[in-house]
Amino acid sequence: MKEKIAAILVLVSLNACANEYYYEHGKKVTLTSVEQNRAMSGNDVHYYVTEYGHKVAVTNELIVQCESDVNCTDVLKSHSLKNISKLSKTLFLAEVNKGDNIFKVSQKLHEDKNILFAHPNFKKTMKRR
Repeated sequence: MKEKIAAILVLVSLNACANEYYYEHGKKVTLTSVEQNRAMSGNDVHYYVTEYGHKVAVTNELIVQCESDVNCTDVLKSHSLKNISKLSKTLFLAEVNKGDNIFKVSQKLHEDKNILFAHPNFKKTMKRR
């Protein structure tokens, strides 16, 4: 019995240590913040490691897909997003206000019935051959 309680406490504490999360294909992906060195700091890019060990860089932009019968621009404006760009008929790029937590905004959008998905716009890292 004590082992079960200890295991539950470890799982709860690991989940509590996770800084942020977003939804990808309907599944919750947990991120842990990576300490930034001087070369990494000074810009609006934040670095994280996913629960799968992948390193990702996040800007202050979200990629959002709305239902096809919805005016997505109006929906995004109602969530106080700015610089909304149309990428396709239902796919949009929107900027989160400075000071807002991008993960909390994407989680709120994920719960909106008019939105199919919303997640941070991950910055692609360049690799040399």
